[in-house]
Parts: sequence; C-alpha cells; structure tokens
Amino acid sequence: MRLKPLLGLFAGLIAASPALAPSDSLAQQRGGYDQVRPPQGGGGGGHFGGGFGGGFGFTFVPPPMIYAPPPPPVYYEPAPEMRPYRPQRARPARRVSSNPKPAVRQVRTTPRATPRATSRPGPRQAARAPVRGPTRISGMPPAGESRFVADEVVVRYRPGTAETSIRDIAGWVRLEELARRDFALVDTSVYRYRVGGGRSVREAIAALEVDPRVAFVQPNYLYALQDMELAGLPRTRPAHDQSAMQYALDKLRLRTAHESVRGSQVRVAIIDSAIETEHPELDGAVTESLDALEEEGRGAADAHGTGIAGIIAARGSLEGAAPESEIVAVTAFRKDAGGNTVGSTFDIAKGFDFAREKDARIVNMSFAGPADPLLSDVVEAALDKGMILVAAAGNAGEKSPPLYPAAYEGVIAVTATGADDSAFGLANAGDYVTLAAPGVDILAPAPGGSYQVSSGTSMSAAYVSGLLALMLERRPDLSASEAVTILEEASLDLGAPGRDPRFGAGLPEADKALAAMPQLVATGR
Repeated sequence: MRLKPLLGLFAGLIAASPALAPSDSLAQQRGGYDQVRPPQGGGGGGHFGGGFGGGFGFTFVPPPMIYAPPPPPVYYEPAPEMRPYRPQRARPARRVSSNPKPAVRQVRTTPRATPRATSRPGPRQAARAPVRGPTRISGMPPAGESRFVADEVVVRYRPGTAETSIRDIAGWVRLEELARRDFALVDTSVYRYRVGGGRSVREAIAALEVDPRVAFVQPNYLYALQDMELAGLPRTRPAHDQSAMQYALDKLRLRTAHESVRGSQVRVAIIDSAIETEHPELDGAVTESLDALEEEGRGAADAHGTGIAGIIAARGSLEGAAPESEIVAVTAFRKDAGGNTVGSTFDIAKGFDFAREKDARIVNMSFAGPADPLLSDVVEAALDKGMILVAAAGNAGEKSPPLYPAAYEGVIAVTATGADDSAFGLANAGDYVTLAAPGVDILAPAPGGSYQVSSGTSMSAAYVSGLLALMLERRPDLSASEAVTILEEASLDLGAPGRDPRFGAGLPEADKALAAMPQLVATGR
C-alpha cells in the first residue's frame, strides 16, 4: 500500500521536467554561459524504467553541468595626480674662473712638499712657498747664462732634514762639500758643493731638484766689480791738482754739508775686494773686517776696494763723502785666472750677514751680475732689517739688460756722470736707475799708499753711500724709502725733464737733502 505515494512523486517530477529545462532563447540571452557541457567519459547519467499496471514508465535525467568561464581581467590605471603649475627660475650663468684648471695635467717642476707637523695645516696648505727671486720655481740658470762657477752649486735643504740624509744626497749626486754656513739674515743653512762625477752644473741641479728634501738649488753665480781704471798716479801729487780732481764734492754740495755733519758713528759696509787699511787716506777708517775668501788664503789689497773706501771715508789729503764714517770691510772679490776681479753668491751672502752682525746701516755694492735667487732673498731680508742698500747700475752700456743687485726692488741704483754732468758712455740705463753721481775721472787711493784715477758706476755708488751716511748722522732712524724720497726731491734734474732711464731722478745735492729732513719729521711723511 505504500507504493502509491511513491509512484505519485515520480509522476510529478516527470511532469515538471520540461518546465525546469531552460529554453533556447534564454541560453542565447546569457551568451552561451548556460550551455550544457558535453559528457566526459560516461556514467554521467542513467535511466531506469518498468511497467506498472497499464505499462506506465519514466526516465531519470540528471541536471546538466553548467560551464561558465571567468570574465576577462580588467586593468585599472589611475589618473595622474594634478600638480599646481610653478614657473621654473632661470639658473644663473656658470662662473668662469679667471685661472681655469688646465685640461691636461701639467708636469711638476718642483718636488712635492713633505707634510709638516700634525699641528700645522695639511700637506696641501703646508707646501713650501716658492723661494723669492727672479726664477721663483727652479734654480736652473736661464739658457745662455754662463756667469757662474763652472763646477759648483749652492743648496738649501728643507728644515728638519737629517745630516745623514744630506750626506746621502751629496753622495748620490757626486757632490763634494766645500763649505756650509747658517745665514742669519735669511734664517737658513746654505751648502756650497763642488760637482763631481763628470756632471755639469745644470745636470746636478736637475738631479737635486727632484729630491723632496732639497728646498732650492742654484749655481754659485759670479759678479764683477764695476769700474774702469784710466791711469795710475804716483805716490804724491800737488795739492791743487788733487783738489781739482775732487770735483764730485762740489757737484754733490758735500763740502757745504760737511760744515754740520761728517758721518760720525755711521757704519758703511763695503762688499768688495781687499782694502789697504794702512793707506794714509784711510787711517782709522776701517773698524771691522771680514775675509769671506779666507779658505782660499789671504789676498793682497786691491785697487777697487781701496778706491771705494777712499771715496766714502778718505781723511788725509783727500776728503771723502763722509770722512768720519766707519767702514765695515768685507773682502768677497778676488782676481781669477783671467785677471778679472770676481765674487760669488756664497761669499757675497756671507758679507751681508757680517754687515748685519756689525750694525752697518748702509751696504755699498759696487758690483754687478746676473739675477740670483739666494742674493735676492738676502737683499730683501736686509731691507726688512732697515739696512739701506746702494749698488752700481753697471758698466755694460745703455742697451744692456738690467744688472743685479742694482735692479732689485728697494736697492738704490746709481749711474755715473762726468764733470760736465754728461752721462758716462758705458753706464747701463733703465727704469731701475734711481740717481746719478760723479763717476768719471775720479781721484781715489790705491794700494801701496798711491793714488789712481778711475771711471765707472762703482765710484758713483760710493759717493751716494757717503751722502747717506751724512743723512743718517742727522737722523739715525731714517728708513730706506724715506732716504730715496729725500734724495729724489733734492736732486738736480739732468737729461729729459723728470725721472728718466739715463739719469734717474738726477744729481742729489747734500745740503738740500739735509735741509729737507726736519720738514720730513714735522709733516710725518
């Protein structure tokens, strides 16, 4: 009896199956997503049936498997952020250095400086400043320059270089030490070497400059005394002739100045050849002396040094420009194998140190030669110490290039004139010429108690040195720059109007210079 309800349930399902199946139109509206997936394998469904009573039967169809592929991916790209508009400022033009760095690295011409103590700035800041002087970077002599000792060099080492290192350097370059000296003026030690091993001076300098322990190396330059001896005079001369041949005293108005000042207690250093200190004209004039050539043996008295000393300080039958001044004599010049009286860098520098040690305020340099780094340093240091330096302009002619030390800044360079105020024909000319003074046919003492007549810028420089001694007696604190200003303003203009390369400011007059000095103090100039 329970079979009837069951049969009724199956009959209802069969009747409802057409309504449950989706129509073709609906499938088409869904884009095929409801299509029936084809059967795979078998066993996807089944049917059963039978007859009951009047042959009734049914078939069971399982629900279809619906295949729905995933929708295509959607890529979302956000819109860019909106930023407010800001106008760009114009960039300033790139600064161009006045000394642009070269595109190609330059080769070093000096050894790299060694670092100093850690308390000092770093190595770049502590690099050695170039040695003062004309060449500045290298001590190699210019092409064509031959005015130096053929087998000697002068070397300055860096501070703190050990003695063993100095010996090693000298041995490596084949140098024989001839002398060494601590120069107080430039505060450094200087070594003088002979070059061996068949090397030239230039080759030795090139080898030494690459060593970082060497501060500076240069030749031992040579200088020549600047005069031209015209005639020798016998031991005695008539007094009136001697007086007439001292025309320079009147030209420079020195006789008038001697009425009030005579150079008392003023020391004048003469770096020159040997002076005959026993000459009657120089009795008691030389108070200090140094033979810078002592290792070569004492040389005989020379006409040049004796004559220069007489022009400055003669006190016998002749009258010097400053007859009561004190002479500090430095023998730094001697005749060479060719008969020329020459002196070297090393010996002249020794003379400067001695002059400073003996409190000489004036240094007379009646010699001339090449540009020289060591001598340039010595000159600058002497000027810084308040010394007044006077030098002969040179006897190489009007077209000659500048000669030194006269051409160094701060040195009073003196040219020569004659009794008629004409220029000495062999004198140098140039913008460095400061003053003119008598230097033609000058009567002066000579060795052996005799006399000589000479011409040249050497004599002119000596007269200006004597005039400066008179000014220093009047005012001991006079500086070199003040002295030059006074002498230029007190000079008689010669040649073209104003200062010119031939005569400088002209011929100084002693009485005018002395009269101007009180005014200088009062105005504070």
